[in-house]
Amino acid sequence: MRAAIYARSAIAGGCDKQLRQLRTYVVRRSWDDTGEYIDDGVSGLSVRRLGLDQLLADAAQGQFECVVISDVARLSRNTGELLRQIKHFADAGVKVIAADQNVDGRQDYRLLQFLAGFGTK
Repeated sequence: MRAAIYARSAIAGGCDKQLRQLRTYVVRRSWDDTGEYIDDGVSGLSVRRLGLDQLLADAAQGQFECVVISDVARLSRNTGELLRQIKHFADAGVKVIAADQNVDGRQDYRLLQFLAGFGTK
């Protein structure tokens, strides 16, 4: 599986631990790491983030099959924005995997799609 890694922390330098954990997660599954997208020192309430914006653009281009995050709050701390992002990934055929929360888009995909659809209606 082609996997992208996304890490975000509001504290500068706070992504290091996330990145180590996510790299290990990908390697243990023998997935192909297609790249890392990082927003270090950026609030989860910020709508515009360089790393996330590039991740969403690359997802739309089909550059990976799943995105691995430590938990869903890394994507956003705003529920409406989080649901919009999940819908964007679902529309691109990209699974969202939250490693620390045991949310695996490969199994929980319908739930994520439902939540994304519910939040955008």
